[in-house]
Amino acid sequence: MSTWLLGNTTVRSPFRLIDGLKVFALTNGDIRGTKEKELVFCKALVEGGIISSSFEAEDTSGFSDTTYSVGRKWRSALEKLGFIEQFNQIYILTENGRNLLNSQTLQSDQECYLRSLILYSYKAENSDNPGGFFSPLMLTLHIMKELEIRTGSSRISFQEMAAVIQLTFSYLDINQSVNEILTIRSNRQASLSKKKFDRELYESKSSKAKIKAPSIKDYADTNLRYLKSTGLFTASGKGICFIDDKKIVIDKLIAMYGTFDISQSDLKIQKGAPLPTDHKETNILLVEQLEETLNRNRILFEKNSSIAQAPIGEIKNYRYHLEELLFENNEKKFAENQKNEWDEILAYMDLLISPKPISIEIADKEISIPSGERPAYFEWVLWRAFLALNHLIIEPQQCRRFKVDQDFKPIHNAPGGGADVIFEYENFKILGEVTLTSNSRQEAAEGEPVRRHIAVETVNTPDKDVYGLFLALTIDTNTAETFRHGAWYHQEELMDVKILPLTLESFKKYLESLRKKNQVETGIFDLKKMMDESLKLRETLTAPQWKNEITNKFARPI
Repeated sequence: MSTWLLGNTTVRSPFRLIDGLKVFALTNGDIRGTKEKELVFCKALVEGGIISSSFEAEDTSGFSDTTYSVGRKWRSALEKLGFIEQFNQIYILTENGRNLLNSQTLQSDQECYLRSLILYSYKAENSDNPGGFFSPLMLTLHIMKELEIRTGSSRISFQEMAAVIQLTFSYLDINQSVNEILTIRSNRQASLSKKKFDRELYESKSSKAKIKAPSIKDYADTNLRYLKSTGLFTASGKGICFIDDKKIVIDKLIAMYGTFDISQSDLKIQKGAPLPTDHKETNILLVEQLEETLNRNRILFEKNSSIAQAPIGEIKNYRYHLEELLFENNEKKFAENQKNEWDEILAYMDLLISPKPISIEIADKEISIPSGERPAYFEWVLWRAFLALNHLIIEPQQCRRFKVDQDFKPIHNAPGGGADVIFEYENFKILGEVTLTSNSRQEAAEGEPVRRHIAVETVNTPDKDVYGLFLALTIDTNTAETFRHGAWYHQEELMDVKILPLTLESFKKYLESLRKKNQVETGIFDLKKMMDESLKLRETLTAPQWKNEITNKFARPI
């Protein structure tokens, strides 16, 4: 027994591959072979802000990772998913890679991943049929469809992915896997200790698969993420289930591909698999379903009454538009619900503050921050906190400059050129900037861009007060000194930009005090008042004194 894995655990979030692909497109493709060639892609990923790595003076290559393993794993993930391929000793973009690179929406991104993962294959392992290759995606669709037929729900748990589905290596074992999942559910329900049951289940399965128990969970986490990138699944607890609006596509995919042997097919992952949505009839069915959903949710849209006579390209664009409207409506619902999610929001802050990677149980969920994604989750949890504080006069998607997936989890941190998050109110704006850097590197990396972002927004919003909220795990004194002066020249005119440096721990304590005093409803206005009071102290205090005063002020109950 072994375990199949989509992509690799280094690139755990598939949507980050888009950024890696953009970086790859700027290279000459000669990124494999000698040490110098291997270094090219590593450096490009670092310079593109995709990965972090230190450069050491004593290393003549200038790169601390002398094996360049991170770059190789990124290259491997892009190649395995068919977005790049080797041609005459160099790597080039494939057809599906170009489609992903040129994609403009989450929906078209998901289509590229779906085309890829249908053809992502493993050699089958079954005593009755030892030959051939299977698609883990199609295998999972079959198992979940069978579960839906038997139980009325397609939902699979994290444990079921880890202990059963990713250990299944043949279409012939679909029914056996479903039987095992149902047995596990029954036994787990009857167990006195769910944690002990899960631990023993993982240990038993990891022993058979000849990998460590933590690895079997890492693989499950990665596999679930890649499956969700297709747009067919949504989160259900720590597991996944079918998206209702995609069941037409799922049923047609099962009908199209069944239990096909990829080795006997002419289809190439570099081009991507044909989809039901390549056909006009399927698109019209999906459009009709989306229009019905939008009407049911009272979402206004301009109906295209002549869509049945339109070319397929126009129908697809109309479908993408309707899907985007539905996504925006779901994001509004997500935003409105954040006032009920304070326990989870604060728990994610605890995860960021903790020096070690841990997980925290909240209600029936276990939350954690994937390795390498702390910057994105820092911006994301700040966004969620301000959504929960409410009183915004702009839409939730206008507040963030980072992308989110269908479950509103962060895909990547915000690009440069502006604040990470922007929160606008009737009489003022707060621009949020976050960083995980510390010591003197913090001021060097953040001092100029943060002041510039706040200054530009101040100039562009003359009728409102504009504040910068700079959050970090620790505030370096040099950073505080730079923001204490708040000086910025705009067209030879000296501006005073208002930036408050604050530790995440202090901000968390402030939010906790709001909840304790039952003052969340007016919290954003209290925050503005506290920022004004703290900023007034800049002229009379030194940087160390100002830092301490800010910390003390936000630590005190309101």
